[in-house]
Amino acid sequence: MYSKSVLKENALPGFISREWGSLFSAYSQAFNRQQHRKGSLFIPNFKRKPVETTDYYLKLIHYIHANPIHHGFVKGFADWEFSSYHTYLSSKPTQLAREEGLEWFGGSNLFEQFHRENPVSVKIEFE
Repeated sequence: MYSKSVLKENALPGFISREWGSLFSAYSQAFNRQQHRKGSLFIPNFKRKPVETTDYYLKLIHYIHANPIHHGFVKGFADWEFSSYHTYLSSKPTQLAREEGLEWFGGSNLFEQFHRENPVSVKIEFE
């Protein structure tokens, strides 16, 4: 039925995880096909909210940059290497619409000031 290598103690958890994943995937695909629907059955879809005000846009950018601090990964905005915070303040070529983003804040100095002066635990309403 299964090879001896699969039954080794260290390989078994990964094997079981893959098998359950295959089962859930097959079930989801069959259910979606039968019900003429798309999407996940087991994980709720994320919610979307249009950005309609400047205030909300600025809070969103700050929220994204503050997330690693809020969750205790780093102590400052510049400490998280995967953040666009660096890109906004850099002069290196980028695909990010840097100038457009900074204009919303009134320039790079006000961008930095906004991040410094606003609390890291800003609450964002997504609904």
